[in-house]
Amino acid sequence: MRALPIRISFAFAVAVLGVRSARAQIYSGCLTGGGVLIRVAIGDQPANPCTGNQTQISWNAEGPKGDRGDAGPAGPMGPQGLTGATGPQGLTGPQGLTGPQGDPGAGKNLSFKFVGTTTPTFSPLGGYNTLTATCQTNFRGSRMCTSKDILDNPKESGGLIPESWIHPTIVGVGTDSSGHVVEALDILGLIGHPQTDLTCNGWQSAGGEFTGMTLTYTNTFLNTGIRLAACNQRLPVACCAPTTTTP
Repeated sequence: MRALPIRISFAFAVAVLGVRSARAQIYSGCLTGGGVLIRVAIGDQPANPCTGNQTQISWNAEGPKGDRGDAGPAGPMGPQGLTGATGPQGLTGPQGLTGPQGDPGAGKNLSFKFVGTTTPTFSPLGGYNTLTATCQTNFRGSRMCTSKDILDNPKESGGLIPESWIHPTIVGVGTDSSGHVVEALDILGLIGHPQTDLTCNGWQSAGGEFTGMTLTYTNTFLNTGIRLAACNQRLPVACCAPTTTTP
């Protein structure tokens, strides 16, 4: 079958040579000296080999990519979607820190004074209430000391003691952009995350990756004896008992 001659300007034929697309159909043919395109076939070869002064050319049916058009106008707002199904119940979060001491009753000032440390040593497990129960076993009516207890009664309780677990008293917190607490300031100056750094993950973990607040010297005006200890240690608990004074 003889291919029909197609007249095409040489300039146009050369221009389309540079336009290639992996997704477009390739055409090939022979361009005569008179500008006539013959022997056109699909593929990268003409229907028959070019001869004489004929030039083999190839092109595709896809032109160069045009400029990006302007953005169209915004479409109308769609209808309100249906309310999604209620999600499953979330996991129970860790026990929170103990709140500040309440105001004393009328006519009396109530404070807590250091009375000693527990005889057994403990890993910080079971939470604040469990550690307080160990104090009550050794000292009736006492509880786990807070850093504020030591600050309020430094003279009455001053002296060296075995390193003991003590509960922080948070006086300030730092949050991230989402409002989550990332660090806290204790009343005695220690800074750390209130769960993982200051309270052995809420006094629930004995892992070495967590730390908890400890006391070794109860006179805080010397600014010694307060530190963060690894939670995989067995230490006694610092115990404080209530004391009242009449104004």
